[in-house]
Amino acid sequence: MRPDDCKYSETHEWVKYNEKKKEAVIGITDYAVKQLSDLVHIELPKVGEGLEQGAPFGEIESVK
Repeated sequence: MRPDDCKYSETHEWVKYNEKKKEAVIGITDYAVKQLSDLVHIELPKVGEGLEQGAPFGEIESVK
């Protein structure tokens, strides 16, 4: 199931934007988590740092 209040990329990331707070929450889909297996490190941008649509914004490392 995919919540309707999120937008999804073809590479299994999602974003949920809160217009009132002017903030976004990002994540990866359950499918991506299952494919990656055991996650060992996640690198994300600093809070308040801008992102560009379609550009990489972090890294996820797994043992797989």
